[in-house]
Parts: sequence; structure tokens; C-alpha cells
Amino acid sequence: MVKNMTPRSQKSTPKCGKELDTSVECIKAEDTVTFTDIGGLKRQLQQLQDLIILRFKNRESVRNLGITPPTGILLFGFPGTGKTLSVRAIRNELGSDVHFIKTDGGDIFSKSSLETEKKLALIFTEAVKKCPSVVFIDDIDLLCSNKRNATEQEKRILSCLFSYFDNLQNTEVVIVAATNKIDSVDTSLRRPGRFDVEIEFTVPLAKERVEIMNTILSKANHEISSDLIEKLAQTAYSFTGADLMLACRKAALNAVKGNCKITENELRTALKTVKPSAMREIMLEVPPIYWSDIGGMHEVKAKLRQAVVMPLTHPEAFKRMGIAPPKGILLYGPPGCSKTMVGKALATESKFNFISIKGPELFSKWVGESERAVRELFRKAKQASPAIIFFDEIDALAAERGGNENASAVGDRVLAQLLTEMDGIESLDGVIIVAATNRPDKIDKALLRRGRIGTIIYVPLPDAITRSEILRIKIKQMPVEFESNNLNIDEIVKRTEGFSGAEVIALCEEAALAALEEDIDSKIVCFRHFIKVLQSMVARTSSDMIEYYENYNCKNIQVEE
Repeated sequence: MVKNMTPRSQKSTPKCGKELDTSVECIKAEDTVTFTDIGGLKRQLQQLQDLIILRFKNRESVRNLGITPPTGILLFGFPGTGKTLSVRAIRNELGSDVHFIKTDGGDIFSKSSLETEKKLALIFTEAVKKCPSVVFIDDIDLLCSNKRNATEQEKRILSCLFSYFDNLQNTEVVIVAATNKIDSVDTSLRRPGRFDVEIEFTVPLAKERVEIMNTILSKANHEISSDLIEKLAQTAYSFTGADLMLACRKAALNAVKGNCKITENELRTALKTVKPSAMREIMLEVPPIYWSDIGGMHEVKAKLRQAVVMPLTHPEAFKRMGIAPPKGILLYGPPGCSKTMVGKALATESKFNFISIKGPELFSKWVGESERAVRELFRKAKQASPAIIFFDEIDALAAERGGNENASAVGDRVLAQLLTEMDGIESLDGVIIVAATNRPDKIDKALLRRGRIGTIIYVPLPDAITRSEILRIKIKQMPVEFESNNLNIDEIVKRTEGFSGAEVIALCEEAALAALEEDIDSKIVCFRHFIKVLQSMVARTSSDMIEYYENYNCKNIQVEE
């Protein structure tokens, strides 16, 4: 038993002008959640049972061992992954034999460090007096954030916490804390003797989502078959347990309007209205671009389906055949050849989560921040799998090292971090990198090898067939009237030799502007408007540039062979 739980920094606390709110919320007994009410968290619940329940239900045996079990347990993961719910289940399993205190980092933290220290003193003094006990601090990062330039107040609070951890080592008190931002918790707390054990609550995988959905619907009045529940849960990519619960609640509310039974249609509709928690911070709104919106490029589309969609959709087939799916794909070619558009269509058609990053966006002027941004990007992508990370302008992020005397040291560190993430101990299962560039020769060779970005796809200037398809797709969206549709299109295709896809689109838009210049009230675009624009419009991709891309493609084919 600890005789004095007041840390050294607070031996004499001056009286404050007003009464402090130091109340501690104890979890009520009527909270009846149990382990059977929780699906998809077998590993995490087993760890918590071993660390807390086993310890308190076998107190005599633990004492006889002569070794003190861990005092601090840190739970971390995205919001809605079941951290607090698991602690509630542990509390109910322990019952009244163990005193339980629940508080929040934001409630404890005050503008005055003395107020904060007094609140902490009340919490831990009560925990020791009524031990065996568990102290649960939610959102601990709000109390002890990991800052480079911590204020004196923040340093005092940390020192105060260190003292409590040290004093609790030989007591029957366990501190459990939870955070959604593990990197925001001060690193000095994340070591043995303080938070000895860290338990990650990941975004559930397909199998776990099925278990969660079945657990939720087992108590609901519905008419959905188990096979259909499994199918819906498997396609609810990046949904946390809380997201699935929200979808089921929305479906139940809609069912009240009808036959009071949840149907397949109501659940499907509800799932579409819930945005996955894991993607709220990182998912960019991708325009609904489909393969049919991109003319031609049939070979490129087929290669992407094989390299990206198949491994993420059928991972078990690749495992069965002993094939390692590609980690990364590079799209390269002249500007304006729809490389970025292809990446967006890939995301739309595959229905995978899509994270789009422009190379320079990850750079920061602060030391270490750029590398942290890369780590965070991959961590979130893994949590949100199956996911595609699309790096536009990858050459800006992964420039060849040593190729330029003025090359940034930050760039080298970012590249090193990118390589580390791709080669990391943690598997990139469910995450594929798709990168795009106009200058493949500027990318560091270490990145362009098997096991990293090993699949390289050339996106050339559109040929005649592709230009024809691009034209037909674009003029469908415009009030175009040709005297002879096919003949006019064929003539435009001949005159646009060497044009990129973007230039063909620009031609159509310039033709529409020419029609308006001729007559502001014009309602149609004619063939003559296209011819007028073509008289002054030239292809911007030079023959030297085309030769460069063709040579690079030949070298790449030889290497693959």
C-alpha cells in the first residue's frame, strides 16, 4: 500500500479562489455490456482479460509469484474501434470486487497545473484507498500530448504522472488509458514501468466485420439471410464497429416506417449513407470517373485490373498460387495522357478506398515532419485497406539521390522513409501504390525494382482509335452537329496526330468557344469550328520527347525480359 500518493511537485498546494471540479465518474453497474455483446475483438479482449481479470481474480497467486504485473495499459486505434466498449465489458466482468474509476484527459486538464495536479491526486488517492481498482483515462493525449516545445505546465503534469506510476508499482491498481492518436502521447509515458503494454484496436478486417454485423443483428428483428449479411459486411471496407452499429441503427429507423423488420434494401441503403471513420481524415472526394469515360487505353486498363484489382479482390488466390502481388505500379508517359484520370477511374471501378497525394504535399520545413507524414499516410492506408495510395508527380517525392548537388536532404530522408514503409516488417496487405510521372528517369532506381514499384506501365500518346474514342465521348456531352458524323470525326482524328488526350479535349472546348464567338446565341458546334481551331492548334509533345519515352519503354521491356 502506498502511504502518500501526493507527488513531490504538489506537497503543498495553495488554496484556489474557487472550488475545483474534481468529481470522478464511476461506471454504473447498470451498464451491462459483456464479452458476448462484442464481435471482432477476440485478440484485444483476450489480452485485456489476461492483464486485468486474471490478475485480480488470482490475486494470491500473483502475490506468490513475487513479480508485479504491468501497471499501465495503453489502448490505441481509430475512433469507433471498440476501445471504450472493451473496457466497459472488463468492468462488468470484474463486478463489484474491483473499484472502477472512469475519467477523461480533457476533464482532468485545466489551465492551472495546480488544478490538474489536484484532480489527479483525488483520482489516484481514491484508487489506492479502494484497491483493487482500475483507473480508466479516455483521450489521454489531451492530458499529456507529445510536443516538441512543452510548456512548464505540461512538464509539471507529466512529472506528476510519472510520480503516480512509480508509486503504484507495488499496489493493486491498474491504469488503463485510451487514445485515437498514439503519436500524440508523450513518448516518456510509453515505456516499461509506465504504460508497459500497448494494445492496438485496428479497423476490422472482412472476417471481423462479419462477426460484428452478426453480433449486432442477432438482437434485431430482421429478415436478412446469414449469407447476405456476410456479403454486405465484407464489402463495407474501412467500417469500424461503431460505423456498422450506426448503419444498423439507421436501417432500423427506416424499418419503423415499413413492416418493422430490417430488410436487405434498408441495410444496403444505410451502409451507403455512413462514411467510414477510418477514411474521414484522409479520403479525398474522387469524382465518379469510370473506364467508359476514358477513351481507348484498353491495354493499360487490362494491366491495371491484373496488377491492382485482382490482388486486392482475390488475395487468397494469389496466396494459393504462391504469387506475391505487386506492391506498386508506375504509370509514366507524356503530359496530358490521362495518367491521373486512370488512377481515379481505377478507384471508382474497384470501389476501393482511394488516397490521392501529390508528391510535394508531404514535404515540411520542420525536421522530421515529412518522414512522420509518410509514416502516417501508410498507417492510415493499412487501417483503411483495401486501399490504393495514388502518388501524383512521384518524381518530386522520390528524386534520384546524388543526381543533383542542390538536392534536398529532406527529399533523401522522405525517400528513405518511403522505402522503409514499402519494405517494412509490417505487411502492406490490402494496400497498393499507384504512382504517376512524366519523368521516370528522375525517380530513384531503388524505388523502381521488384518488391517495391516493380510494375511499370507506359501510357503513350493516344493512337487514332483512342483519339476517335476520346472525341466520341466528349462530343456526346456537347451540342455537336456534323454533316457526316463518321467522316467528320475521321478527319479530326487525322488532323490531331501527336495530340495528347488532354489536347483532344481542349480542342473540343475551343471549338465550342469558337461557335460562341461567331454567335453568342449559338446552340450548336459545327465541324467548321473544329477546323478553325485546328488551324492554330499544334501538338505540344515534341518528337524528341516522344523518342525519349519510346526509348525508355524499350529499355524497360528488355529489363523485364
